[in-house]
Formats: sequence, structure tokens, C-alpha cells
Amino acid sequence: MTASVLSTMWGYAQHRSKDREAGGMLIGHHPLETEDIVLDCLTTPQPQDRRSRHQFHRDQAAHQELLDLQWILSGKKRTYVGEWHTHPEDDPHPSSLDLSSWKKAIKHTAFHGPGLLFIIVGRRTTRLWYGTARRKTFSLIYEWPTGEHYDPQEDANLRQPAHHGQSRTRANRKE
Repeated sequence: MTASVLSTMWGYAQHRSKDREAGGMLIGHHPLETEDIVLDCLTTPQPQDRRSRHQFHRDQAAHQELLDLQWILSGKKRTYVGEWHTHPEDDPHPSSLDLSSWKKAIKHTAFHGPGLLFIIVGRRTTRLWYGTARRKTFSLIYEWPTGEHYDPQEDANLRQPAHHGQSRTRANRKE
């Protein structure tokens, strides 16, 4: 994961009572001959999204257009690898609505790999979950202090995700 992706998400952290939830798609690519996911791009809230203090509903068409653009600009390398959003709590936990949405994404989104990534940005902690089509649960695999300096070169855990069985993942894509 790049520092700019985390920094962008952290810019939407809900520190004030008037801040609304934000979110979007996680976009990345899969280096050849590895099961790694390089998370180097994301979509951010669009005017068509519905946002409130405790809910975020992503407009599929608006974000898909941005994903399609990344797909083209990257020479058909960047693809959908998951979802992100914020929560107005210090240490975020997925709500029942989040879990339902994640299950729908795993079940109804076309992708090649066994699973997707899901990030929730809280006021104090940012957490990353991984879910697969085989299992009905989501595993918390990593967390960061929200807003802290992040150096991906120092983060060996995220550069070695093979133990999670990640491979090529693609959403809503026709070749």
C-alpha cells in the first residue's frame, strides 16, 4: 500500500461531529508471477454518493467510471481490489451493514482472486480486513494509527500477503 493511499483516506477521518462518512473503491494491481496486491490508488467520495454521519452509500456508476479510467491509464493493470470507508469511532469495527455489504461484494463482484480487501478508517485506528469467497467471515489482518507517518518500505507485513491467498482480483471488468 502506498503512503498516498493511506494519506488520502486519513484526510476523510471523522474527527469533528459534523464530518460525514466517506469511502470508495480500493484500486491496485498484481505484480506478475506473485500473489501480492499492490494497493496504489483509490476512489474518493463523489457528488452522487449518499453520505451522513453514520452511513456511506457509494454510487456504483460514478466510482466505476473512475475505476475504468484507471484500468485504461494503467494499460489494463489497475483493477478493483476492495472497498474503504470511514467510521466516527476511535477504533473501527464493521457494522452489520458493513458485513452485509462486504458479503455482497464478495458474492456479486467479478474478480479472479479468492478475496477482497476492506478498510475502515477510524479517528485513532485504521483497520484492514480480508474476506474470501469461500469463507463467510472477514479476518482483521492489519491496523495502523490513523494519521501517523507511514513508510511502506518498513512494512514487511503488507508486502508479503501470500499467506492470505491473494491473487489476481478484478471487478466489473470486461476484457
